[in-house]
Amino acid sequence: MVGVEGVMKTVIPEILYLSKSHFFALEWLLIILLTASCNSTNTDSFSSPESSWIEGATYNSENGKTGTMILKTDEKDYEFVNVPMDVWKKFKSAPSKGKYYHKHIRDRYQR
Repeated sequence: MVGVEGVMKTVIPEILYLSKSHFFALEWLLIILLTASCNSTNTDSFSSPESSWIEGATYNSENGKTGTMILKTDEKDYEFVNVPMDVWKKFKSAPSKGKYYHKHIRDRYQR
C-alpha cells in the first residue's frame, strides 16, 4: 500500500488541474483510503460441520501477525490471544480441526 507521502506526491500536482467537484470527490477518496490504511484489521472465520465438536472459529488481527481467535464448540466458546496468523491459516485448512487444535493451539494461547 502506498504511504501518505507517496499519495501526496502523486496526487497533489494533479489536483491543480481538477474542477471543484472533482477535487471534492478526490478529497473524500483520499480520506477513505487513509482511514482504511490506518484502521486495517484482518477478520476471518469458518464453520466446521464435519467436526464432531468444533462448530467454527473466528480470528481477528490488528497487526497482521498475531490475533485473537474465538473457538466455538458444541458446549461453549473459547478465547485465544496472540495466535500467530500462520497458526490460524493452518488450523483453518487442517483436515482435522480437532487434531490440529490439540497439537498446536490448546494450552498455548489461552487467555
